[in-house]
Amino acid sequence: MSEPSEIRYCRQCEKQMYGRSDQVYCNDTCRNRFNKQKEKQAKTPPHPKEKEIFSIIRRNYEILKRLTPKGIYAGHQISYSLDILPAQFNKNFFTGTSETQEGFWYLCFDRGWRIQGETIILRDFAEIEVI
Repeated sequence: MSEPSEIRYCRQCEKQMYGRSDQVYCNDTCRNRFNKQKEKQAKTPPHPKEKEIFSIIRRNYEILKRLTPKGIYAGHQISYSLDILPAQFNKNFFTGTSETQEGFWYLCFDRGWRIQGETIILRDFAEIEVI
């Protein structure tokens, strides 16, 4: 006489299963549902203020673009008094940082700034430097 096999249940719907001993799901539908739920749980939820943060970064970039004259070439720096920065510019939001011989730069995509005393120094970074 053979021993009765252990009772197994589907991982998804928890119905009792019959058949192969290595079977995990009762059918393809349950297997697909289980995998989709697992993928959904693995995704990191977006930051609750994601839209506001991107809006601030976009606004900072537009301000830096306006303050940087047309035709500026990568590596060229321009200085302004801090008073020129509009109140909407938020120095706490940027997309990256870079350290050069001149000092530490905050980047908003390809536009960089650093503050030195009462002066803001702007620079256009070449694409290769940003990456």
